Amino acid sequence: MRKNNNDILVINSMKRFLIKNKKMSSILIASIMMVGSLSLVSFEKILAFPPGIVDDDFIFGNLVGIVEENENPIWVVFGNWKTNLNNQTQNENGLNIYDASIEMIKTDGTSRHTHTLTNFDLGETKKLNENTLLINGTATISMKDEPIENVPIGVQIINNTLVSTWIDPAKVNSHFGNGLLYGITNIDNQNR
Repeated sequence: MRKNNNDILVINSMKRFLIKNKKMSSILIASIMMVGSLSLVSFEKILAFPPGIVDDDFIFGNLVGIVEENENPIWVVFGNWKTNLNNQTQNENGLNIYDASIEMIKTDGTSRHTHTLTNFDLGETKKLNENTLLINGTATISMKDEPIENVPIGVQIINNTLVSTWIDPAKVNSHFGNGLLYGITNIDNQNR
């Protein structure tokens, strides 16, 4: 299987982040575990989801990441995502969805703000192995001054339970850092 430049960028970005940032990787893994532990608590009476979102067409969940400057964490990134790209390369009506609401806050607790990732345009989908799907495309990212369109996005869906998202740092002035945002699903998708 021949890999294109986007595949290599996403894979190399993951490797560099995990190797170079062992301390940050530990913090990130602990954060993911903390967010994941929330899924063990029953929230049926307080969470509301639009009809149709919790069906076989979508997976959704939380995401987390760290933005560093000079190897020091300066931003905590967190939010929610949803997608229907997990089971097929294009759904019946041709609408491919990968949306995210991304919140950021400085590590001193200031400057909290929100971005959105919308208008995902599917580029290429590759099955890297039996349990891993790599999806490349472009999306619109809302920024402070104006939305930025056609931002290259790489998404890996692993076993329908773990999602990593790469947002091309060159298109957004490294606003989300140079690493990945990681997410876990909020519902059991292993039997899909």
